[in-house]
Amino acid sequence: MVEFVDGRTKLRVSHPDRVLFPDQGITKRQLMDYYAMVSSVLLPHYRNRWLTVKRWPHGLNGAMFYQKHTKVEGSKEEGLIHVHSAEDLLQWVARGVIEWHVPLALARDPHYHDWAVFDLDPYQVSWEQVVEAAGIMIRLLDLLELPFVLKTSGRQGLHIYIKIHPELGRDVSLACQLIAQIAQQTYPHLLTLQRLKKHRGKRVYIDYLQNSGQRTMAGVYSVRAVPGACVSCPIRVNEMGRDPRWWTMNRVIEKIAREGDLFQVSSPGVSLTQHLRDRGISEDKLRLWRPRGL
Repeated sequence: MVEFVDGRTKLRVSHPDRVLFPDQGITKRQLMDYYAMVSSVLLPHYRNRWLTVKRWPHGLNGAMFYQKHTKVEGSKEEGLIHVHSAEDLLQWVARGVIEWHVPLALARDPHYHDWAVFDLDPYQVSWEQVVEAAGIMIRLLDLLELPFVLKTSGRQGLHIYIKIHPELGRDVSLACQLIAQIAQQTYPHLLTLQRLKKHRGKRVYIDYLQNSGQRTMAGVYSVRAVPGACVSCPIRVNEMGRDPRWWTMNRVIEKIAREGDLFQVSSPGVSLTQHLRDRGISEDKLRLWRPRGL
């Protein structure tokens, strides 16, 4: 066991040189270095939310542990997982956490989401098709005057987030379904709302159901448990053409140093349901709304 020191945090870490990503030889120490370096931009998006972690204590060739609860210090009871500091974050990474999954709601009211999301989920389609699908969704959101932020999933998808005034998850899901239906009905050859892969064909699935309940999304700046240790990275629209495998830990660190946190939203969230109603979009009027310029 050795001490891990990142300038502010000291931790006692077992097996720091254990290889977690065999193909690249990436060790626990290197993963901790990455999370220490991005903690200042990562923590604002994780803090005050109940998190889910995926742990690979012995690396990707070993068993994976999915965890939502942890023991409360000084008690026999269990509580939900949260992180408030770089030390909290790194303690979990020292225990083998590679992936962080984050809900769309704050811990104080988990039923009211302050983010809406579209998860563009490819299956047997090219990255070029994913980029085309994302371009359609982005043009539609621009037509609807809905500001958004964009990030890679860290695997093969793209996530489009909208900062919203907190609304019940079921209402957010319905609002996102209406937007997704407009896009799909306009481009039925490219987009689908079919959740089952066998029914999708060669189309990109717009997953709006991630907004329902208390589901989680791969956290921004989270490393993913894939060869190359790719990162769920916030990007600009003109960067969508890059293969998601481009966004490695080192490249993400360099990007943050150049551009800061692209996922930071300073404007207040939009009241999503009312915003759509003001534009004549609701469940009973959807067929009457026709997008111009999409």
